[in-house]
Amino acid sequence: MDRKKKDYEEWLLTKFVSKESLGQIITSIQPSETPDFKIKTIDSKISLEITRVINPQLKQAEAAQTRTVWNGSCF
Repeated sequence: MDRKKKDYEEWLLTKFVSKESLGQIITSIQPSETPDFKIKTIDSKISLEITRVINPQLKQAEAAQTRTVWNGSCF
């Protein structure tokens, strides 16, 4: 798996489990492939799969901007 993607998933997980409003005490977090993480609390087990949805039109525009920057056309 792409390390950058896994780092992002771990960052999201940290934000998720740091929410006091969850009212859960996390006892362990185990990285996995499918699901991305296996989480144990005092009362339960949680399987967490992280999925990003990307708007294809925005992705296409972003790719065009990136090409422009890398080709030096924006200077």
